[in-house]
Amino acid sequence: MYDGCGVLPPGRKPHNLEEMSGLPTGTVTFLFADIEGSTRLWEDHRGAMEGALSRHDAILHAAISGHCGSVIGTGGDAFLAAFARAPDALCAALDAQRHLWAEEWDPACVLRVRMALHTGIAEERDGNYYGPTLNRAARLLSAGHGGQILVSSSTQELLRDTLPSDAMLRDMGEHRLKDLASREHVFQIVVPDLAADFPALKTLDARPTNLPQQLTAFIGREREVPAVADMVRRDEVRLLTLLGPAGTGKTRLALRVGAELRGDFRDGVFFVSLAPIRDPAFLASAVAEALGVQETGNRSMLDVVKEFLRDKQMVLVLDNFEQIVEGAGVVADILRACPGIRAIVTSREVLRVSGEHTFAVPPLEVPNTENLPRIEILLRHDAVALFVERAQAVKADFSLGEQNASAVAKICARLDGLPLAIELAATRIRLFTPQALLGRLSNRLQILVGGGRELPDRQQTLRGTIDWSYDLLAPVEQTLFARLSVFSGGCGLEAAEVVCRDDVGSQLDILDGIASLVEKSLLRQTEGTEGEPRFTMLETIREYGLERLAQAKDLDRVRRAHALYVLELVELAEPKLFGPEQVSWLNRLEDELDNIRAALEWAKECRETEVGLRVAGSLWRFWRARGHVNEGRRWLDAFVDRARAEGIPDSTGSGLHDYTQALLWAASLAIDQGEYDSAQSDAEEALESQQRICDKGGIALALNVLGILAHYRSEHSRAATLYGEGLAHFREIESDWGIALSLNNLGALEIERGNSERAASYYEESLAIERERGDSWKVALLLNNLGDVAAEAGSHDEAQILNGEALRLHRELGYAAGIAESLTCLANAAAAQGGLQKAVNKYQESFSLHQRLGDKWGLTVCMEGLAAIAGRTGRCQSAARLYAAASALRDVIGHPISPKDRRGYDEGLNVLRSALGADAFEDAWNSGRLMPSGEAIKVNVLN
Repeated sequence: MYDGCGVLPPGRKPHNLEEMSGLPTGTVTFLFADIEGSTRLWEDHRGAMEGALSRHDAILHAAISGHCGSVIGTGGDAFLAAFARAPDALCAALDAQRHLWAEEWDPACVLRVRMALHTGIAEERDGNYYGPTLNRAARLLSAGHGGQILVSSSTQELLRDTLPSDAMLRDMGEHRLKDLASREHVFQIVVPDLAADFPALKTLDARPTNLPQQLTAFIGREREVPAVADMVRRDEVRLLTLLGPAGTGKTRLALRVGAELRGDFRDGVFFVSLAPIRDPAFLASAVAEALGVQETGNRSMLDVVKEFLRDKQMVLVLDNFEQIVEGAGVVADILRACPGIRAIVTSREVLRVSGEHTFAVPPLEVPNTENLPRIEILLRHDAVALFVERAQAVKADFSLGEQNASAVAKICARLDGLPLAIELAATRIRLFTPQALLGRLSNRLQILVGGGRELPDRQQTLRGTIDWSYDLLAPVEQTLFARLSVFSGGCGLEAAEVVCRDDVGSQLDILDGIASLVEKSLLRQTEGTEGEPRFTMLETIREYGLERLAQAKDLDRVRRAHALYVLELVELAEPKLFGPEQVSWLNRLEDELDNIRAALEWAKECRETEVGLRVAGSLWRFWRARGHVNEGRRWLDAFVDRARAEGIPDSTGSGLHDYTQALLWAASLAIDQGEYDSAQSDAEEALESQQRICDKGGIALALNVLGILAHYRSEHSRAATLYGEGLAHFREIESDWGIALSLNNLGALEIERGNSERAASYYEESLAIERERGDSWKVALLLNNLGDVAAEAGSHDEAQILNGEALRLHRELGYAAGIAESLTCLANAAAAQGGLQKAVNKYQESFSLHQRLGDKWGLTVCMEGLAAIAGRTGRCQSAARLYAAASALRDVIGHPISPKDRRGYDEGLNVLRSALGADAFEDAWNSGRLMPSGEAIKVNVLN
């Protein structure tokens, strides 16, 4: 049987390669054939079947080749042949059937072959044909019986004036064929010497059903439809519940699967709408009404239904079961009494009966809005395809193009891929462009209205469909649902316990309540990075929950509780980020990033400046480690500015400590991005404040930050003094963390000064402390630094080992800046050993990471490394442009070439100037100074 993918299943090959040459193209007539009941024959009479199949193949090959046909493929007992002319295909079919009927078969293994002819346009590629023409031919074949030749309407048009004199076409009427949207007018070839009377065609029309015809096209679900259908076909799956939140498309999926299954169940597929029913006592009556069963005598309707279904082979589609879930026992009773019955249930809640299988219906696939593919690829995303199709229904000239593609993709993503929400949004294309509609989705519940009047009220607006789910909750569940909506990006059980309880106690059992909301599809359960359960809401449902929370006059209290929980969490995490648990805590904070952002927004809106300073400041290492430097600086700067406006720097309370710490972390992140002037101002103010409150640890940290700035500006004597003073303060208060920090900074300074042995001594002392503390981040940093020392000494193999171990640790931590730094170190080592292609690859990978992080200093180092390679390979113009681009960036961040490197740097530029000539060098240099840093990665540096 043809599998619908353009090729037959693997099987016997054509007799010779000549059969595959000269294939017809354009309009082609296809002959499909297979043996009726072949599976049973193979099971019962394998020996006889082997000989019979060999004779069958010879007859078909002879008939096809004898009438100018080409055998395209065979599989099992199936044949597919192509003909340039429909009359030739018919003659081949008649010739084959006559020889098959005349053959003296073993009485235990009489072969009866069904055949189908269909004509249409088909694409030929590499000896195979593709396209819907073949699908229709295959489905036409499946409707026939052994010995029968069926002909499609298109083939009939080509045959009716050229039929053999003894042949006629019998009109079999229009039929619905499995998987095909349009009906097919079917004809049968009748000749005097072949059987003419057969049972009714095996089409969908022969299977009873009441499945409602849909007025709109079914879009997508290419994975879900076959997956659900295959589950229902399994003997052990008698009851399958399709689960999902409001608007996720459970009903349309169930109807589509039902249509798919019509040919598999003798007594058809029946749809039972339960939406009007609120009392489980009427469930049996609803089933009876859908089946056309009448009540008889004093028997209960359930008994009547069971009696009717007892010997049936049928699928019942029970839609909208959530409001009568207490009636699940009725379904179980029917299934126990009627072994041939299967049930597909759509519900927002599990039924909780024995034998139930579940299938979670996901939202439609949405594209990555940060990296949009080409238009034709974008349309393959189900959510986008649905939006476009429904938009064209209300605005015929709507199309997806470069101008609106991004907006459409973002609309689909903002609506969580929910089909109902996307359909309602698409109807708004009558009034708004996608760009304008996107701007109005901040309140999606108000704008997403206007569903078809033929739909139930609950499906005409997005709010209505979520109302339906909300109204089915018990009051305590409604309260919990609303409170959980305060979490952005989900939460764990502990967070829910803390935030969702009343101050004075409550009837709420959080664990049971969450379990119930998961079962009712209002929450989704996932697994956090540490394996703990995590519970999330679709953003559309979360917006509804926040509305309900506001209506209950509880929004302000719950948001405050949420923000204070986040504050407690990040302050607990801060010291953990310096020890052996740092990977686990970095992962946990990444899980909670959306909640952190929500808490910071609350602090900003409600002028809770100290809370904002503490949350943003406690996360300084997280901001850096996970590549959120830009965001961390924005939050720190925002709350520092707010603190200044509120006079906190002039106070002596706890807020001053929080403020000065935030200044230092803001300065530290500014240094990461080469914003030295901003960092200098913040660090100097922090030092003054720390001295005023006599915080020795804060003073030492501020001195180190100022030392780094002096160091980067090549003010080496001043940097040494600042580092040394900071180290003394840290030793006085016995801060291992601070001592290791100062030693590392002194080591880096000595490298700049050309004192490799002294640098190694500082680094090794710092490394010993960090290994003792279990701080993998700092261990990796120091391994990179020791790699630099090894490289300076010419020990490049040792440098690669040290840098490679640092890279491994940084990847384990997920520390983007550290990964980039390690890649740069490995690139330097590879270049020193002559591995130029390897060096270029690592510089480019590092460059991309630094660019994402906004790290201008890192970009500068990578550009200069690439420039050096360009010079070595004779691409002098490229080298000059890259050095110039790096020079311009150094000017921006105020980080000049160090005195140690200045001589070698100037000599390198002189070599390029000599090779190019003064004028050409000047042109390349000026061009490079104007080149955006993002273009540097595209410069070719190798021959």
